[in-house]
Amino acid sequence: MMEPDPQDSTLSELIDSTAELLPVEMRVGYYREMQHLYSLPKSDEMLRILKITIYNNRIGLTVPERLAAEREKLDCVLRDGIEASRQVSQRLDRLSDELVDRVTAEAIADHLYDSLRQQFLKSTM
Repeated sequence: MMEPDPQDSTLSELIDSTAELLPVEMRVGYYREMQHLYSLPKSDEMLRILKITIYNNRIGLTVPERLAAEREKLDCVLRDGIEASRQVSQRLDRLSDELVDRVTAEAIADHLYDSLRQQFLKSTM
């Protein structure tokens, strides 16, 4: 089996960086299988296809981490929304209490009395 070509650091870096994303128990088998890539000519179409496959696998391996990060962002937005909703609800509760305090039978009677008096004055009776 051929040793990795020091000139092909891109392939080595790709393989190593992908291996870091794998669970430790899978790495030995992964490296064993990837070792074959060094025996292929650099212009080999299969090597190109395998490199693309490795890139696709890397994308797939990073999806859970990226989803977790997005979920954390959504959790923050949800927490902020819940807090804002709670504050609005509290304000509405206080507002209804304030309205009850302001709108008393006496205040309504006073307002009706003033309106009737003004209407009477306008009618010139």
